[in-house]
Amino acid sequence: MKREIIAEGRTVDEALEKICAELGIEKESAEFEIVSLPKKTLFGMKTVPAKVKLFLPASKEDAAKAYLTEVLEGMGVTNLTITRTEEEEGKILFTLDGDGLGVAIGRRGETLDALQYLTSLVINRIEGDYLRISIDVGDYRKKREETLVALANKIASQALKHGRNVTLEPMNPYERRIIHSAVHLVEGVTSRSIGEEPNRKVIICPEKKSAYRGERNNSRPRRDNSRPRREDSCRAAAPADQSQNPVKIEAADKPLYGKIDLD
Repeated sequence: MKREIIAEGRTVDEALEKICAELGIEKESAEFEIVSLPKKTLFGMKTVPAKVKLFLPASKEDAAKAYLTEVLEGMGVTNLTITRTEEEEGKILFTLDGDGLGVAIGRRGETLDALQYLTSLVINRIEGDYLRISIDVGDYRKKREETLVALANKIASQALKHGRNVTLEPMNPYERRIIHSAVHLVEGVTSRSIGEEPNRKVIICPEKKSAYRGERNNSRPRRDNSRPRREDSCRAAAPADQSQNPVKIEAADKPLYGKIDLD
């Protein structure tokens, strides 16, 4: 994926030297193609300049836009515009606008995350420093973040109130980071991730889980070990010599019922 720049000059060498000087690259290492040679018009009154086409490696931003355009148009998105709305050190944000972009978001942003990941792979094949990108449709990511923060606060309050761990549904790394950050601001609870991708989950739990149960259990009176158990007292009440109270056993050959007289 390369950029193309057209330059003109009285000669091919002049056109090439001119564009290389403007871009700050060495003429010897430039990749170019001669579009047209200089020529004079009829009667020699005018000279048409030479034209050369210089090929440059595409910037990562241009590569990202080209890839997104190709994929999204293939998904049926029309009137697509891609705007670079924000930039941090080593990271840029692209905002998409167009018709039918719901298909680019997917269920809970899964398609959007996949699109972002694939675009990152494509652009970082280009030589240069590693570049992180974020892709958003409208204010979807902002609204999703607000929803996750509210969820984290609600679940943290429940875990703190009941003294129980609460496990959330599987989330991607981006959403788990939002949950962890929100829980970190709630005093008395903590969070951790368990499981393997793509089913990795967040668990929110109280920091002192045993304290809640301890207060309830400590209110009960302790069993006095010196008090004999019920079964022990029953054993003590039973006569030691069972031979003094022999058990009558019916003879095996004795009929089960007595004689019955019929009128």
